[in-house]
Amino acid sequence: MADDILVAIVGLVGVPAGILLSNYLQERRAKQRIPLRNLGQRDTALKEVYSAIVDCYWSIAEAAGHLPESMDIFKQKLLDPIQKLETSLRKNGIWLSSVHDSLWKVRGTFIQASMDIQYQMPPEVSGIPAQSHPPASETATKWNEIEHDYGAALRAFDAALGITALERTHLESTVGGVQASASTQRKSRLWGLYIAILLAFGVFAPAGIFLFLGNSAAWSITPANQLQVANIMVGFLTVDGLLLGLKTRLREALGPKEAPRANALEALQIGALTISLFWSLITMFYASFSTDLGLISGWLRASIVAFYVAVALYAGFAIVSRRYIPPQPSS
Repeated sequence: MADDILVAIVGLVGVPAGILLSNYLQERRAKQRIPLRNLGQRDTALKEVYSAIVDCYWSIAEAAGHLPESMDIFKQKLLDPIQKLETSLRKNGIWLSSVHDSLWKVRGTFIQASMDIQYQMPPEVSGIPAQSHPPASETATKWNEIEHDYGAALRAFDAALGITALERTHLESTVGGVQASASTQRKSRLWGLYIAILLAFGVFAPAGIFLFLGNSAAWSITPANQLQVANIMVGFLTVDGLLLGLKTRLREALGPKEAPRANALEALQIGALTISLFWSLITMFYASFSTDLGLISGWLRASIVAFYVAVALYAGFAIVSRRYIPPQPSS
């Protein structure tokens, strides 16, 4: 009865708790999305205004180099781009606080430049009587001022959008990646040399010495030391059984793509160890019950060779499969 009550209480508490937790997580995700959405809207607004400023600059440059031949062309080349800029400023003003000063300054410079170009046009085209024109020195296109204010606006947009910082980060990442790649290649070559030395002096040299001395000793069997062969075979059997029970980890070392090759190598290792184990058993039987020393010596040499092959294969593959893994940067 008490257990039933406890289950009911847990059930009643668990449902509301689950609903509250779900709502909490949804609200948290929503709050996390809001700053990202706002950041995207800000970048879009900055890019739109930036595009309008660039259009204005090049329209003024074109009109100053080749004066419009009619007011329609003047409107198309100068007034329309400036009007587009004005519209973009009004629509995106909330996002422009970081570039406000330079933006409004270049806006005024563009408007002044359009007025100067209109004064430079012939009176019959511009519709402004000649006597109403200011002195020519005052209406000349002020390129120094235009270039200065336009450049300041571009730098402000660059800082607001983080373009230079992004390029610097990308360059540092690229250079760092190249340097890290060169360092990794050098360390990988050193690792390969280390593996070769281990194979030569840690596996094949000792195994070769064992093979030579074992075969030499196999010719020295007498009735007095024949039973010692069985004791030696116990050691062989112990090592073979131990290696058969160990996991070679070839698949983990070579990776999923090399799984077929890893399976083939592991099968070869198991087969060699199994042959060595049975050869050792046969040698042990003959050493224990046979009086034919030649037969015992022959099977001992066969067991030594099988043991040599099995251990060399196991150790060799285990060492070669250990690949160099570059250190991962700490987070």
